[in-house]
Amino acid sequence: MSLSIPVARKEKVLRMNQNTVRNGKWVRLRYAQKLILQDGRELCQGPNDVSFVFGIERQLPSIENALEGRRTGDRLVVDIPEEELFGAYDPDLVREIPKGGLKKARLKEGSVYREIKQGTLVTFVVKNLYENSLLADFNHPQAGARARGEIDILEVRDADEDDIRGAHDRMGCG
Repeated sequence: MSLSIPVARKEKVLRMNQNTVRNGKWVRLRYAQKLILQDGRELCQGPNDVSFVFGIERQLPSIENALEGRRTGDRLVVDIPEEELFGAYDPDLVREIPKGGLKKARLKEGSVYREIKQGTLVTFVVKNLYENSLLADFNHPQAGARARGEIDILEVRDADEDDIRGAHDRMGCG
């Protein structure tokens, strides 16, 4: 027994699949992002236009999940958890360390201290200064931040050879 789909319905299904975000599709979108810092401050960016080949040029998991199956003209709001950005804030990464060997002129409370030591970049936020030591926070300065993205899908089409080659080049696979 065979199932037949009316021609009009076949065309509608075909049109829906042609502009649906999935692997191998070139996607152009406009996005604005609000970064919500751990202390409650908000940093706004955008809107910006961006294009990429879905499935080749990886996006944050929450954004990929929200985009998959969507179509041209869709508008979405995506909450991006801290784990996908700068990581969760870890209080165990706040330690008292000696001042010895550090450049005194760079030690200011609230500032980011950076220095290359033995070929490795050492970075921390100076929380408090004491006579012979300091309280250093080795978390990323934006650890604990989360974001909310507002996305408008402007265009979805099949990626052509040039799109795929460009995507591989941008990903360092060319």
